[in-house]
Amino acid sequence: MKTEESRVESRLRELLPLYKHIDLTIESVSGGVFRCKIPLNEANKNHFGTVHAALQFAVAEVLGGLVGESLGVLNDQHVGVVKNFEIHFKKPATTDVIAETRMPVGDLTALAERIEADGRVDFDLEAAVTDMNGNTVAVTKGTYAIRPSEIF
Repeated sequence: MKTEESRVESRLRELLPLYKHIDLTIESVSGGVFRCKIPLNEANKNHFGTVHAALQFAVAEVLGGLVGESLGVLNDQHVGVVKNFEIHFKKPATTDVIAETRMPVGDLTALAERIEADGRVDFDLEAAVTDMNGNTVAVTKGTYAIRPSEIF
């Protein structure tokens, strides 16, 4: 695992133990590619043996946090939150699942500049959740906010 991905994974697992419980791994937080994975295992499967819907939501929703982490602004002064999130399930997830989104580096730079200037920013992400065979099992769209931590 790359150093930055390992750092982000450790931080997320410490801040939110759910990610440790579901064995979330971070595969990419650089170059505008944000990707993470959860296994299909006893803890993560539902009553008919596929990845539980709530965990498909979790693996996709955390991508907004990965964007914030990549900007280096989620700290004592700023916090990231999800404002709105839609998920559309396409088919059962019968294997481990990977959630991925991409954001051009120029857009990431613009987000960082807006946070520097305004102390806050909202952004949208669309993502796909795929199985290990490359099949899309869910698609998502989320609106995220980075805000000064004192408002929470």
